[in-house]
Amino acid sequence: MKPLTAVYFGLNLVGMALFAWFVYKIEALARAEERDYRDAFDSITFLTTAVPAFLACVLISCLWLTKVGVDLAWKRGWGSMKAFFAVVCGWAVVLLVFYFLPR
Repeated sequence: MKPLTAVYFGLNLVGMALFAWFVYKIEALARAEERDYRDAFDSITFLTTAVPAFLACVLISCLWLTKVGVDLAWKRGWGSMKAFFAVVCGWAVVLLVFYFLPR
């Protein structure tokens, strides 16, 4: 893996871990308080913690996608595309796990 691809990959992994941790903490607080609903405070916490982590990773991924396009245009190989696809699959798993998490 090329150094720039490794940096983008690592930053996305850190962002995934932060996003998962923030969402888990919000869910754990609601369960600890034995609530079966989410209130406005949960929404504010989500918007100020998890969403910025997700948007930062979207920005990083857009920059990375530009690099993937340049690599493919200059026929430098498929390595960065494979790593990008792995990160996209990782984000899909993280989002689906929290979407189907029992409430």
